[in-house]
Amino acid sequence: MTYSSESIGLFQIIIPAICTGILIVGNIQYLYIALKRRDKIHVSLSMAGFLSLGFVGSHLLNLIVGGIAGNPDAGRQIHRIEQVAVTFYLFVFPYFVSNLLILTKRWQKVNRVITMSGLIVSFIITVIA
Repeated sequence: MTYSSESIGLFQIIIPAICTGILIVGNIQYLYIALKRRDKIHVSLSMAGFLSLGFVGSHLLNLIVGGIAGNPDAGRQIHRIEQVAVTFYLFVFPYFVSNLLILTKRWQKVNRVITMSGLIVSFIITVIA
């Protein structure tokens, strides 16, 4: 089958499939640690992991649906959802940094503003898309 006038090779499917499996195992471990330790750093890593899993998993689904099954319209919609999900990194990365570093009160406020701004922008992009 062809997708975007190029054929989908075996390695183009295997690599995202392996990465999806690794991310599933890693997310289960981080979620377990986050639930046991109740530490915000592990919660923020779990959030980043689930975003990564969503991105790689939707990429794999896009390759399967759009490339192998030969449905490019559905592949385009999956790709659009994949790109919208990436915008939530605007929230997750500052949240992770605020939990990782020891910041002064002033920098905590600045980082909180950046984090909330990223969350608001992500929601706006999601609503528009």
